[in-house]
Amino acid sequence: MRPAVSLSTNGIYTMSTFRRIAPWLILGPITGLLAEGVYRNVRASNPGLAAMYAVAGLFSWYDLAIYGGGAVITLQQWFL
Repeated sequence: MRPAVSLSTNGIYTMSTFRRIAPWLILGPITGLLAEGVYRNVRASNPGLAAMYAVAGLFSWYDLAIYGGGAVITLQQWFL
């Protein structure tokens, strides 16, 4: 049985993805990925998706500042 998505066995794609997001991880594991999404979509001239990433980033900061990351903990409890 073949997987629905072909997986790279040599790790080239995995390493290039990590190199692309590594500088953004300085901002944090959630905020950094959201900021990278904003940057990538602004450069790709996709302002709608960039705005959605920005709103998600603002809400993640709000959750972290006000509730100490309570929404992340709740989501983790729901899905694990």
